[in-house]
Amino acid sequence: MNAPRAIAVSAALALPVLSVLSADVLAQPVETRFGVSVGVRSDDTEWRTTGDPSNLNPGLQSSVTFDDLSSSSLIFDGEVIWADKIVMRGNFTTGGYNDGESTQSDFLGGSEVSRLTASNDDSDFTDISVALGYQFRLGPATRVVPMVGYGLREQHLEMQQGVQVLDPLGMAGGTGPVAGLNNKYDTEWRGAWMGLHVEHDASERVNGARRLSLYARGEYHFGDYELEADENLRPEVKHPRSILQQANANGMVLTVGGAYYLTNTMRVNAGWNYQDWSTDKGLETTFYADGQEGAATLEEANWDSNTVFVGIEYVNK
Repeated sequence: MNAPRAIAVSAALALPVLSVLSADVLAQPVETRFGVSVGVRSDDTEWRTTGDPSNLNPGLQSSVTFDDLSSSSLIFDGEVIWADKIVMRGNFTTGGYNDGESTQSDFLGGSEVSRLTASNDDSDFTDISVALGYQFRLGPATRVVPMVGYGLREQHLEMQQGVQVLDPLGMAGGTGPVAGLNNKYDTEWRGAWMGLHVEHDASERVNGARRLSLYARGEYHFGDYELEADENLRPEVKHPRSILQQANANGMVLTVGGAYYLTNTMRVNAGWNYQDWSTDKGLETTFYADGQEGAATLEEANWDSNTVFVGIEYVNK
């Protein structure tokens, strides 16, 4: 699904909610919640292609993997509720990867004929999501919020300090350190989503407010995947845009956690976030320095992420 279509779908899903945003509703009391958290995050990203854009090795299969990308993340999260019904949410997450390993492998006839490993210095990520929902109350202690939204997730991945560890056919010029390697890959997962947020106040009331809240939120995303690469040691391709990958994509995002009120307006929030993304088959285009283009099949791209987070929130009811 391309970006304009995903935006159109997201807007169509939001129309039932927008239709109740009358002046009377907007004039009702507003609840707000704003928080900042820090997280420990681990990501794995990979993609596989079939075909040689240069047509020299038509049976060539290639894969690139980034494993165990660990990072510290900074998370900003907010929510506004009008008249105990209309809910708007926003989230911004960013961070830099500080550990992990990347591998680039080529295969011919089912046999691995090249393997390059590298570090991931100067790699980072950014996640942005906005949503609109309608809140239902299941008794005084439980709220359920169906939501629609739009999300953008980006990774900037680099391969540096490379070592060629396998080269039986001499395709890479032999094994050993690869001087000057600085491959850059910018991935983007974007599109509309629909989901459900459930929150339950689980403890007794203290000073008129419940102290402990437990929540869970699930999201299904559908949209586009895109990757732009600059493989700096390849003189036959253009720079800084050497390769473009495009495909339809989908993803599942799950968040579970709890919040404990320190006062009526401040609470500690902690939880776990899991993301699992994948693509359909797509297209990889290589841009050559002489102006020619070559095509290969993007078999699949996958990305999963785990985050454990803790933070502080301000709540105004």
